Amino acid sequence: MPDDVQRLAEELNALLRDSGGDPLSLLRGAWSFHSCFIAPFTPSFAEARQQFLIDGGGPLSTVAEQLRAQGLPAEQAVATARQLVGAAQGLCVAVLAGEHGVFGVPQPWFGGWDARWREGAAQVLQEPLRRPFADALAALAQRAARWPRAVAGPALAGGDVRDYWLELAHGVAQAAELLPAALAAPQADLGHWVGAAVQALAPADLDAADHAALARCHLLAGEYALAGARIEACVGQDDEAVVELLDAYAAAAVARGGESAALAWLEQRGSALGCPYDVALARLRIVAAGGSEAIGEAIDRLVAADRKLARQALTREPLWRVTARDPGELLDTAAAAELLQRSPAAIAKRLEAGTIPHVVVGERQLRIPRRAVLAWQAALARHGLSG
Repeated sequence: MPDDVQRLAEELNALLRDSGGDPLSLLRGAWSFHSCFIAPFTPSFAEARQQFLIDGGGPLSTVAEQLRAQGLPAEQAVATARQLVGAAQGLCVAVLAGEHGVFGVPQPWFGGWDARWREGAAQVLQEPLRRPFADALAALAQRAARWPRAVAGPALAGGDVRDYWLELAHGVAQAAELLPAALAAPQADLGHWVGAAVQALAPADLDAADHAALARCHLLAGEYALAGARIEACVGQDDEAVVELLDAYAAAAVARGGESAALAWLEQRGSALGCPYDVALARLRIVAAGGSEAIGEAIDRLVAADRKLARQALTREPLWRVTARDPGELLDTAAAAELLQRSPAAIAKRLEAGTIPHVVVGERQLRIPRRAVLAWQAALARHGLSG
């Protein structure tokens, strides 16, 4: 690797470690070095890389900004950043293991294995994790394997790459439930790589627990069709897991604003899961997150699936947080009460319980999206429920 690229690699490392902040500072407890692997760019990074190389814009423009902050003239900073980003051929991911599951720390890989690069790459971790990471990189250099077999470290002690990726899938699934929400972005990348690796290896003997773990990996990455296929693979093996995974499926889509891709898979394959009410409930949660008038039709479907369960859920469960980027006009409690012809106290009570469409503004303020709440009220009225 050229000296100038080597010298500037730390800038891109800092960006990949959560935009200059150290994600490891958010982790508590004891962590050990698990393994490392060489991986292709994630789709989002590849897109950002391409945009930056074309016009200097997008998320990776941060690299040039960092170089300018260190004193380089603007044109030189952009040219240097483009050289650095263009030289990267993939990502080198260090995996740590702890009581929370596993966590991935990526940095750029430039296609070479010289000792200088390996020692520098190991510095991304804190002591005493650097030495085992450097040793694993040396082992990778000797193996000269390709994705998804470019793996080394203590977790590969048995030498079985299939078992390695499946074990990592279970660790990622555990971390999805236990790690702080602030670490969702880097874990999304790890979920993508694990899911892609298992797909590439295509093992034929997976059980329901393996499929469930892989489903959670894909959900972290926002890969709904792939996650759905794993959920469907659990049908007949572990139907309870299917219901649990549908809940996780909806939660992942809600966190991203009710993405249409999540709804598309449910429309195409939801009927194959054998639990129509749970599918309809997951669909309602995702539609509600989008904050559109489609809330009414989603309520109708839930009632059609199981009227008794639907009546309980619609009036008692916190289903109604709208997370879309554009929820439309927002109302305060008094304005919503006037619109719905209810008392402010009644509206406030529903807001507190999460049983009315609402948007969280800032950290604590709750507002009611006009478009969604009108569709919600009309649907409840159709089914003889109080809105």
